[in-house]
Amino acid sequence: MKLDFLTKNSKLNWFLFGLSILACQIGGGTIIGLSELGYEFGFYSIFGGLGISTGFIFLYLIKKHSSKNNFQTVTQVLASQYKNTKYLKIISILQNISFFLISVGMYVALKNLTTPIFESKLVFYTLWMGIVFIASSGNFRFISKINGFQVLIMFICFGLVFFKLCFYGNLDINYIKFFKLNKTESFAPIRWFLLPFMFTIIGQDMFMNVINTKDKKNVLIGSIFAAFFYTIFCLAIVFIGFIGNELGLKKASVIGNVVLHLTGTLSAGVFFVVIFLAIVTTINAVLNVCSYMTKNDLKLTYKNRDLTIFIGVCIIFIGDKFSEVIYVIHTAYGITSMAIFIPFLMIMLLKNPNTLAAIFSSISGVLGFLYFDIINKDLFLGDLKALIMSILTFAFFQLFLKKS
Repeated sequence: MKLDFLTKNSKLNWFLFGLSILACQIGGGTIIGLSELGYEFGFYSIFGGLGISTGFIFLYLIKKHSSKNNFQTVTQVLASQYKNTKYLKIISILQNISFFLISVGMYVALKNLTTPIFESKLVFYTLWMGIVFIASSGNFRFISKINGFQVLIMFICFGLVFFKLCFYGNLDINYIKFFKLNKTESFAPIRWFLLPFMFTIIGQDMFMNVINTKDKKNVLIGSIFAAFFYTIFCLAIVFIGFIGNELGLKKASVIGNVVLHLTGTLSAGVFFVVIFLAIVTTINAVLNVCSYMTKNDLKLTYKNRDLTIFIGVCIIFIGDKFSEVIYVIHTAYGITSMAIFIPFLMIMLLKNPNTLAAIFSSISGVLGFLYFDIINKDLFLGDLKALIMSILTFAFFQLFLKKS
């Protein structure tokens, strides 16, 4: 849906480009996920936002390369250099798995958001399936057109919270604790930074924004503009999560509880609706992409509508096994990023990257991610190890085949 909106204007200036990539990244998953991190780890949770902010800056490299070609998708960029249809098919399937896991992450975000409201799981399941049916009908497209309104309302609510803290801040909170390092097994700043950083660069929504912007200068300025405000936005979310912990509020839907505690029922209600719409917008987009890619990858004859409903039901069974939004989202990022990032980056940096080097780099990256992250649960350094494996594998085959 966002792609339809973006492609209507192929002459974005730096300001519109910056706003557009901000709208793509500021959503319910980000808000719920980062507030949960801030609740537990305080200031150091900002690494979850810095990864995307840094990824914004690197979009300049994509514009520099894509301006010489007429690419419309990330897959087209890979296909332009790596002439192996089976490899590209596997990459497409891995992307689809990532979209499915992002849908699961949105399910968890919606569950955490509505936990204080719906005591009965049956009521929540009914809500979820209602959203799935709406997504399958394709009649919910208008929500994607109010992203700017959603972001504006979020900033207003955040402003009310900080106004309350500054002028009526008689709260029993030790703000110094915000900077205190709470290092536990789930403390993973490298993971929080690295996976969003890579996924921002290879994400299709970011790619469409880049190719529909005037020139490299506008991309660079717009990226810096977006990176600055996104970092401030994420810092505010993290800080509100920390406040929720200090106030003794529940971690589930902590950001909504803080807004309610500090601003009142009306502001909290508006804020809840905006986050709800942001989550639903993402669910709608991701579910439709997931069903479309599943149908094409597996050559199925079922209608997209039926596949969307089936996928929505499957998400319930998987989503109920998770409670942390960030872990699910980052796992989704990791699968695709470890497969695509290095081969994609090498197209930007090298004149003739080798197809076999790309294939084995993707294999080693994904296997490294599954081994270090999923099996060994090495959340602190596992992603970095997998990325290094992918880099070294590409370098070995690129140099070895070049000499031979």
